[in-house]
Order: sequence, then C-alpha cells, then structure tokens
Amino acid sequence: MDCKYCRIAANQYPAHILYEDENVVAFLVENPVSKGHSVVVPREHAERYTEIQNVSGFARGLKNFLLLMEEYICPDLHIVVNPGRKGGQNNLHFQMHIIPQYEGEKIFEWTWHQLTEDEVEEITRKVKNKSKD
Repeated sequence: MDCKYCRIAANQYPAHILYEDENVVAFLVENPVSKGHSVVVPREHAERYTEIQNVSGFARGLKNFLLLMEEYICPDLHIVVNPGRKGGQNNLHFQMHIIPQYEGEKIFEWTWHQLTEDEVEEITRKVKNKSKD
C-alpha cells in the first residue's frame, strides 16, 4: 500500500513532526488553515477510527499532543475528523486535524438544520436500538 501517512509514520517521507510515540505521529499540515494546524494519525494504517486496533494507545497519544498544543501554541483547538472522501479526506488514512483558533480568526461557519420530529425519532430508533444488541 502506498500511503503517504504510513510513510511519514515510518520516517520515510519528509514532514515537520511535532510529536510521536509508539501509537501516533503528529505533524504540521502542508497548507494550514491556521498557524499550527496539524494532524494526528495512528502509526498503523486505518481508514476509519473504528479500524484502529489500539484505540486506548491512540487516545493517549492524542491527549499528550493536545496538552502540548494547548500549553505552547494555543489553548483553543478545533479537533476535526474528515469522514473519508465525501468529507474531504484526500489520504485515506485516519487523521484528526488539530486547528488552533486564534482571536479574530474565522475558521468554520456552520449551517444549522432543524430536524423534524420524525427525523429525530428515526435516528434515535436506528442507533439506540442497535446499541442494545
């Protein structure tokens, strides 16, 4: 498999690595939306969060990196996951974008939607009932 993020994790592709441990690698994004914009990826190849084998190790590495970013770069951070190609993910390796939010910067603009009661009930029924299986 030719995965850019796997190559970065194996130190086989140049990147500005900010943090790494046995489970994760965090590095600066080439074209950031904010100063310090970085991504955290699992060392193992996984396209989705649910495919990560050592979730607790990933979470521990993510937390360690977030603590460093909050203390030394910016205390206000967006944590964003792009869900596959539909969500804008170019490299199909799970990645969490860590985006500092500085005073006066406008990074995200949300479009809020009002769900109908039927839509709320349908979503609740689909997920809640399956969680009891």
